[in-house]
Amino acid sequence: MLEGSPVNDLGNSTAASWVDYDNDGFLDLFVSNGAFWAQLNGGELLTNFLYRNNGNSNRWITLRLIGTASNRSAIGAKVRVRTTISGQIVWQVRQIMGGDSESNEQPLDAHFGLSDATNIALVRIEWPSGTVQELHDVAVNQFLTVIEPPRLSAPRITDGVFAFTLKADAASTTACSVRPTRWTGCRRVPHRHQPERHRRVQRAAGHKRLAATLSCRVTLIR
Repeated sequence: MLEGSPVNDLGNSTAASWVDYDNDGFLDLFVSNGAFWAQLNGGELLTNFLYRNNGNSNRWITLRLIGTASNRSAIGAKVRVRTTISGQIVWQVRQIMGGDSESNEQPLDAHFGLSDATNIALVRIEWPSGTVQELHDVAVNQFLTVIEPPRLSAPRITDGVFAFTLKADAASTTACSVRPTRWTGCRRVPHRHQPERHRRVQRAAGHKRLAATLSCRVTLIR
């Protein structure tokens, strides 16, 4: 920012926040002034600055995350978007934070400026719980609320069938069991101390060292 009121206005500024206070898709700037200035200058108060962004034709998206297994405000989550801008593939990332410096607070939304992008090829959310969520072909110019999906607990293995729990929060838990019916594309990593069925379950659960495609039958346990 090289010109305009934010550059020329004088004040004893202590903090600043970028926030879309009028919900038009363009970030506005709030600057707080004063702090201890009033105490040091006979009670004189200073006026805070609020600068409205008039916007332009660029595209944008704002995401509000709601955690379930993670904290509800999703503090600590990382949001990545992949778009095509001016013919080039561009990745952007935002991290949800409660604040980023002394006396400073930022909104809990993840806002992205998208220039001339016509859509968002991929939105990838890395939740604090470890869950990774992906959204494809997302429309631009919108406020999008994303709720953290359920996650799987560690499997329990009995006679080749493994059970798991879909857990979203304390009030939303579903128990399931899976019996594999076809395995394809598995890479075997031998481990002489592990039974074969345990190795297969690791492949189905997305073990970091293995990749597999699993066709299975899922049964809800009431």
